[in-house]
Amino acid sequence: TQCKDGADVAVKEFDALLLELDPEHKAAELTDAKGKAAIARVYNARAQAILDQEEGDLKKALEDATYAAQIGWDRSHIALYTIGQVKDRLEDFGGAIESYSKAITA
Repeated sequence: TQCKDGADVAVKEFDALLLELDPEHKAAELTDAKGKAAIARVYNARAQAILDQEEGDLKKALEDATYAAQIGWDRSHIALYTIGQVKDRLEDFGGAIESYSKAITA
């Protein structure tokens, strides 16, 4: 969707999907690792789509990527890299470096 229709459409579709998959924002409490991973991927994808928007809500992107990293995703390094990207855009260069370093060692 993001490539075909643009980041704005992608963010709206991720919003709808997350309302369906994690309406109460409690994915971290799931016991199913595959379910957690699927939801974490969607949060991280929404953060990436927000980064691609012309005037994306960077605070929301940071919240999404941070949540994806904390859910218990077996690929948290991907979310940590996204956190670094968001912090870079926010001009928090020290925080970006820290997140990129964590991504490397995760």
